[in-house]
Amino acid sequence: MKISNEFDKDNFRLVVEVQSNLLKKYYNNFVGLLKKEETMPEGYSVSLVSPGVAKILIPITAIDKERESVGFNIGPIIGVIDRFTSSALKYELEHTEFIPLNGYPLKNLKEDIKVSVSKKRNLCVLEDYEEYLRMEAEKKFIFTQSYLEYGSSDWADVVLDILGDNLDGLRERMTPQLKLTEWS
Repeated sequence: MKISNEFDKDNFRLVVEVQSNLLKKYYNNFVGLLKKEETMPEGYSVSLVSPGVAKILIPITAIDKERESVGFNIGPIIGVIDRFTSSALKYELEHTEFIPLNGYPLKNLKEDIKVSVSKKRNLCVLEDYEEYLRMEAEKKFIFTQSYLEYGSSDWADVVLDILGDNLDGLRERMTPQLKLTEWS
């Protein structure tokens, strides 16, 4: 996640840009959290300027012209961003099954796939189990992955490959699709 801010002198407003992959799916939730935040200044606006990038525009009413500077407490916005990230990641983790292509026993993959099917979870196919363990320990959500929505044909192919003991075919098909992806 990246957060940047700048002062737009022409329009006398603070511009806060938030970049997060979570905004691609949960932008409306982000907007809802901003609306609920009582300390947000009057007249602010938020828009999705591209997938995963939101801009918050905050009008500035008091400007210190002698110093040519603006003082603004960005704390409430950071608080909203933190709550949003925490909630969205929690939701994603509850609705996603991680499927490592390497370093994880087939028996365990089969058990995980059965849980995924019964709980209608999405699949996050990972390059290897060690990466998953490392990222979990560091509390970073950056994986070499392919994310598959529940019920999609790719999702079904992964389920069938694992249940049919076809790990070689699964690796051959999925490895070219894996990309390093940051979740937040």
